[in-house]
Amino acid sequence: MPMLEMLETGEIDLMSDVSYTEERTEYMLYSSLPMGSEEYFLFVSPDNREILPEDPRTQNGKRIGVNKGSVQADQYREWAEQNGVEPEIVEVSYTEEESLEKLAVGELDGYVTVDSFVHPTQAIPICKTGSSDYYFAVSKNRPDLLDELNAAMSRIQDENRYYNQQLFEKYIRRIGANAFLTAEEVDWLAEHGTIRMGYQDNYLAFCAQTGQKHGRTDRRDEGLSGLCRRLHGQRPSGFRSGVLSHGRRGA
Repeated sequence: MPMLEMLETGEIDLMSDVSYTEERTEYMLYSSLPMGSEEYFLFVSPDNREILPEDPRTQNGKRIGVNKGSVQADQYREWAEQNGVEPEIVEVSYTEEESLEKLAVGELDGYVTVDSFVHPTQAIPICKTGSSDYYFAVSKNRPDLLDELNAAMSRIQDENRYYNQQLFEKYIRRIGANAFLTAEEVDWLAEHGTIRMGYQDNYLAFCAQTGQKHGRTDRRDEGLSGLCRRLHGQRPSGFRSGVLSHGRRGA
């Protein structure tokens, strides 16, 4: 049984990462403050050469999967109408992993989901289709939990107004569609061979880390080196990076 239904029937008392809709307020209570915000993207398989990011009309007639009853489903319909796109929208009740498997075997041409948990070897984002805040949701049988939850979230925000953003940056952050190679870019790399990218060690925003020099802390996922690692994960033979020196050289 989907967790939202379990919350509705009272089998569970609390659930995180729930988008707000008027319909859901009939059977659940929302925290007064959001946990954060999320963006929705249309994903396609890495070898898809038919749906192009620069031309939304290439989605016409394609089977696009959306989670049944989800906020991203409604937003994709609005996005398609605004962009003059007429896809075949397929409402699914699978897990995200099952939906990505349907994408891999060609049962779906695209799948709309959150830009956070999809590995580039499974699917790549083509375009952003919407966004929304997400909240804690509490069973209507447990309003006592909501009062204490709201009080705790308010205290956290009073102490650190950037708390939600810091959690997002640490655990969830992706850079979006531009952080992935399109099928056309993968083809270009195959024709041009490995791209060797050099960066200067201990010099943000290009280096792998800063250590503790000048009070700066280790930041391994930022800069050019972090980008190289992400692209290397999508196409291992396409990128190679390496440290040049500690000193600053060049322009």
